[in-house]
Amino acid sequence: MTMKEAARTSVLSRRWRKVWAFIPSLNFDAPYKLDPEVSMYATPRALKLVHAARLGHINWINRVLESYQGSTIDKFRVQFDLNETNKHDLDRWVNFASEKKVKEFVMDLNKFGGLAQDHKYTFPLFCNSLRRFPDFSSLRTLLLKDVNVSGDGIDYLLSSCMYLEQLYVVSSKSLVHLKVDGQSLSLKHLKIKYCRNLESIYISATNLLSFKYAGRPQVSFGNVPNLVELRCGDKYGEYITWNFLQLRNFAFRLVTLTLNVYHVQETSVVYFPVLTHLKNLRLYVLSDDDERLLALAPSMIEASPSLHKFVLVVMSNHHLPYSRARSSVEKAPKCPHQCLKVVELVGFVGRTMEIEMITYFIENAVMLEEIIVDPVVKFMLLPFKRKPMIDLYAKRLKAAGERAVQLKSEFPKLVLRNILYS
Repeated sequence: MTMKEAARTSVLSRRWRKVWAFIPSLNFDAPYKLDPEVSMYATPRALKLVHAARLGHINWINRVLESYQGSTIDKFRVQFDLNETNKHDLDRWVNFASEKKVKEFVMDLNKFGGLAQDHKYTFPLFCNSLRRFPDFSSLRTLLLKDVNVSGDGIDYLLSSCMYLEQLYVVSSKSLVHLKVDGQSLSLKHLKIKYCRNLESIYISATNLLSFKYAGRPQVSFGNVPNLVELRCGDKYGEYITWNFLQLRNFAFRLVTLTLNVYHVQETSVVYFPVLTHLKNLRLYVLSDDDERLLALAPSMIEASPSLHKFVLVVMSNHHLPYSRARSSVEKAPKCPHQCLKVVELVGFVGRTMEIEMITYFIENAVMLEEIIVDPVVKFMLLPFKRKPMIDLYAKRLKAAGERAVQLKSEFPKLVLRNILYS
């Protein structure tokens, strides 16, 4: 039951008026009805809507917390467009959650991504605005998005929260140096994304299972004997793809690997260590150069003898014609793969490169069950909210759908998804 559902129930039933004040999960999410109005364009109307909704949202949360009677809470989640100007209320909420021995704390202060956050709220670990330092000794999960937290702050959290297993920090301007080091840390899942002032990262954590990172600085890895999932994006994603041998000390243990390559470099030689246990591989590529992409994907697949699923997401520039693609289909190279069962091509437009890729998998994947063809890259739909762009994108999707239907008759193992029929 959500907070609003509980509140409505309490209005209808006297017996529920006190019960809802004890629910262990407090989710204060933004009203989704604002989403169509507030996009990446910070129009005066959008800003006015957010300002009015912000005041109402803050008052609603304060009323709920004042009437709350439970001694502990499992989850406290705030998701709305708030910043340092709301510091007084945000500090109170942090203090409330710590006093209630919260296990999962989520603070996402840029729900309507795209509205500039010039004055981010600073997580109050070392400040005088609270009666005492927050006690998060019961914390197991911490997610901070568009909230400033420093490297010293993270070090304090890791050392004082002995049960902390999941730590996610997204878009913190205060994070400059990150050091996660300790054999006794309980930390299992770490995500660091878009912290633009970050200069260095060192990771050495015995219990760490997954690390997801999008940023510019290179990562120094120490002892990570249990790391089985790795995701690398932004500049580091591009760098490590072409320097993957740097990860050879633990790469052979990876089970899931995601690389945001974006721009495929102009080179014909790519070296990968043997990824013995890799079962899931996902590549995000922003490229209109088919030759380089065809050199990259098979190289990684051939280095992964246990691979079960491969996903290729090609983010093409929808403003450009596909004139760079080759016109003739070349024969796929022979390299039998014994374990690959599922292939997914997202962002499909029907270029020659994609036909060659499909042919490559059909001829080489002995256990292949299906090739999923999907023209839609969901997170790229945001810029297409205005009518001219919607019409252009719809036209491209229909054209891609027609090509996919034609290929289906030639390759029965194709599974079509999100196809627009004219």
